[in-house]
Amino acid sequence: MRVFRPKGSTKYRVRFSLNRVKYDLPLHTTYKEVAQKRATDLKKEKEFELAGLLAPKAKRKAADTPLRELLEDWLSIGLPPDVKTKHRYYSRSRPLRVFEDCGWNYLKDVTALSFQNWIAKSRRDGKSPKTLNDYRSHLNSFFTWLTDHDMISENPLRVVKQLKVPTADSKRALTIQELRALCEASPWYRRCLYVVASHTGLRRVELRQLTWNRLDLSSEPATIEMNPETTKNGKRDLLPLLPDVVDAIKELKQKSPPNREKIFYKGISENPRFRKDLVEAGIPDEDSRGRRLEFHSFRRTFATILANSNVSPSMAKIMMRHSSISLTMQLYADRHLVPLAEEMKKVQRLLPSPTASPKIGKTCPNLSKDGKSRIPEEDSLKFTDPYKTRAHESESLSFAHHMVAEGEGFEPSDSLTHRTISNRVP
Repeated sequence: MRVFRPKGSTKYRVRFSLNRVKYDLPLHTTYKEVAQKRATDLKKEKEFELAGLLAPKAKRKAADTPLRELLEDWLSIGLPPDVKTKHRYYSRSRPLRVFEDCGWNYLKDVTALSFQNWIAKSRRDGKSPKTLNDYRSHLNSFFTWLTDHDMISENPLRVVKQLKVPTADSKRALTIQELRALCEASPWYRRCLYVVASHTGLRRVELRQLTWNRLDLSSEPATIEMNPETTKNGKRDLLPLLPDVVDAIKELKQKSPPNREKIFYKGISENPRFRKDLVEAGIPDEDSRGRRLEFHSFRRTFATILANSNVSPSMAKIMMRHSSISLTMQLYADRHLVPLAEEMKKVQRLLPSPTASPKIGKTCPNLSKDGKSRIPEEDSLKFTDPYKTRAHESESLSFAHHMVAEGEGFEPSDSLTHRTISNRVP
């Protein structure tokens, strides 16, 4: 061990090695006797730490620091500087609530059992599994940061499992008829808001921050550039606009006061105001399945419109700005409004109904008791080439032909019809 004073400095330092690890530490004193005493204590402390008889200094310091102070250190150092304000707010408020409810003041107070009891009580009080998983995620991020910086040996909540989130269909989309009635019953400002929200799928915060300089109405089609600071995925997407949206935005521009930076300068309607408009339009807030309408239902409405308009799932995912197709098609597209029965009619029959039963006699009069068919040979069932002309297709069955109807824009044409088999076997 060597205690010395570097050239040009008035304070002492110490150098020593333990287990082939070299240490060069400051002693923070100008007195040689004090420096020698501190050097001896430092070396002894390191020897005890290496032998496992003493916890490292970082862990000892963290153990004596209140959890609230450690949380503030994590928020200021551990979180990225470009994290969104909302995420930073929840990263502070949710752990603080758990600290208070569970009585955690220092790291020694944190136990997995107390947190699991808090989760059970919160479930009984009505908190959803998804919200509780968010609480768990914020706490895990905090304790993982402490582990990475050697302030604790391991995450005390590592054994707490994530709750299973049920896929309960508690929210619904608006039908086209309901959306039209809502727009007709609302004042011009909210009518334009509802049209833009239901035909772009923009979230409430994105609509609130929408500015005129991000719109290009002169292009074909008109487009809107999303601000990465307000979008959920943090990406700068360029979205095409439907004609209804363009008309609504033009009306807003015409009737809005001059020199307004934001398009929706009056703000975005909250759910109470939205539900009053539903009452004015005669639209029930809750359907027969118990599913409710809220402002976010406009986003589900847009996903349902895309699904009903035969927009491909991959394109719908891009327009909804989702991370996966399953999120768009399974969670947001309202399956109760998708015409499944009409789609099933596209599947052609294999056998005509009179001969569908293999039994002979009363249930199948076209078969004699000897098993021979009574149907004339020239009218017998024929399977034809699916690539023949339409005239031949109307007189015969095509087993492999798949009919695809073309849509006009985003809404299916009213004149859209499906070809059916015209000549059934009697």
